[in-house]
Order: sequence, then C-alpha cells, then structure tokens
Amino acid sequence: MKSIMILTEGGSNIGLGHVARCKALYDEAVAQGYEVEFIVNTSDESIQLLEQSDVQYVDWCKCSFIQNKIKDHHNLIVDSYLAGKTVYEQLVQQAGHCLILDDLNRIDYPNDATVVNLSLEASESRDHYYSGKDYIILRKPFTESRHKTINQDVERVFITLGSAGNQSSQALMESLAGHYPHIHFYVLLAGDESVESLDQHNIYRLDQLWPKDMIEQIIQADLVITAAGQTLLEIIRTQTPFIPIATADNQQNNVSGLIDGGLSMKVVHLDSPMFYQEVLQQFERLLSYQERQKLSDDLSGLIDGNGSKRVIQLLINGGQD
Repeated sequence: MKSIMILTEGGSNIGLGHVARCKALYDEAVAQGYEVEFIVNTSDESIQLLEQSDVQYVDWCKCSFIQNKIKDHHNLIVDSYLAGKTVYEQLVQQAGHCLILDDLNRIDYPNDATVVNLSLEASESRDHYYSGKDYIILRKPFTESRHKTINQDVERVFITLGSAGNQSSQALMESLAGHYPHIHFYVLLAGDESVESLDQHNIYRLDQLWPKDMIEQIIQADLVITAAGQTLLEIIRTQTPFIPIATADNQQNNVSGLIDGGLSMKVVHLDSPMFYQEVLQQFERLLSYQERQKLSDDLSGLIDGNGSKRVIQLLINGGQD
C-alpha cells in the first residue's frame, strides 16, 4: 500500500488555515485506508485542532529531516508558505511523488511536482497543475449537504476574521452592535486574544470551535463577516450570506473569484482606511431579505464537497486526474 506523508505548518502566530485543510486531507486518506503520517512545523507545543489526530510536531524544512525521513515510497502532500524553492526541490527529489497545495503561485515549483491551486478562480490549466472550485478542500462536517433557511430579518451575525483580523474584530463588532442593538453578534477570536469589554448586551465571545461547532454557528447565522480564506470556502458550502474581508495577500484568487463570479459587489480590505465604513455599507445592503436570498441561491452547488477526494486521487495517481 502506498504511504502518504502530509507536511504543513501553523499555530497561534501564523494561523491554522493550512492545518485545517491538511487535517481534512488526513481524515480522507485515513478513511480510504492509507497509512498516513501527519507532520506540522509549529512554535506551539500542540494544536487543539489536531488533538484527535496522530500528528508529529517537527521542523520538516531542515535538510537533515528531508534526507533521513523522506523515502521514495512516500507520496507527499506539502502545504507551506515557509518552505523555499530549495526545500521543495529536495522533497521532490527524495519522494516518490509530491503534491503541493498553493493559493497564489508563490514560487516556481519543481516541474516533477503536482500543484493544486486552492481557490474559487480557476487558472490556466497545464500538465500537473490543477485549480478551481473542484479542488477546494473542506473539513468533513462541511462536505455534507445542509439546507439553509434565509430568515426575513437579520437577528444573528457571526464574525470570524482569523488571527490577522483579531485587532479589528472587537472594534468592528462594537461598532455594529452599537448601530444595531436588536441584532446578536457572535465573534470568534483566534488564539488567546482578549476582549476588553462586553458592555453591550448583544455581543458574545466564542472560543476556538471544533468543525462540527463551527458549522452550527455558520448555519445559525443570518449573516457572516469572514476573512476571505479557508473559512470563506466553508461558508459558501453552507449557502450562508457573507461579507468577505481580505486579510492576507494569499486570498487574492478568492477575492477575484468572488468578484468575477458576481458573488460580491465589493471585497473589503482589512487595511483600508475606510474599513469600518465599507463593512457597514455592505452590512446595510445585506439586511435586505431579497439580497441575502439571492446570494444564498447563487452559492447553491458552487462547491460540491468532494475536493479532498479529488486531491487524494491526484496524489495516488501521480498527478493524473
């Protein structure tokens, strides 16, 4: 049986987007009966998201690890922004086959590797390069189809901007909660970020959520304000109306996909000097039942939830779909 090794990175200082999607691939590969090693480069002692997984915490970018641990029977999945071209070349040389997950064509990857670009927008196709919504990786609870009911009024809003948006999340929810005292605002802050005050009766702090709890928060929400990364893709699967916030450069393909697909009139950038005003403008537009219902309808079937299966198939087939 072919052996799979997953190499990624994450933690409180750089976020958990890579870890989350690699965990989804780990679960899919294990479910298919493959022997899987899951290795994470992190400064944290452990990652709560991986507590129920067989995971090793190792700096796998070191030359000594690659030479001693990567063998030609390994099929590698690599998801990293820290690894440079030299590291990828060493991995490809050592392994039987290397599949690289990427968001923005960060570097010129080795020709012998398979590259999967994970975004809403499909890029120009070429040998051993795949992109677009068919390859979007979702955590298991999000692969199942759920019926979304759009309520007439917005009563519950979920805010999740990830680690990059921690500092803005509190000010944003306080501003919105002050404008709309009848709406309940639930905010998920990454890491140990503290909320200075919860004076408004309609603000609620959420701690780190397991995937099954995350999907419940999204499904229950009438509207989600989200970073335009991995969580956005999971929200799209649920057909929940959303306001996307670009919090990092690697979200640009998702941003382009939203605009080109007519799923968002505007993507607000976290560093915009008019950030709060722009979010408020989008918020007011989506208070309309008709606008939210139309967006939910447009999201139907956009992501089918089978991306993890397709990625594992590409890996096992040596880059052939």
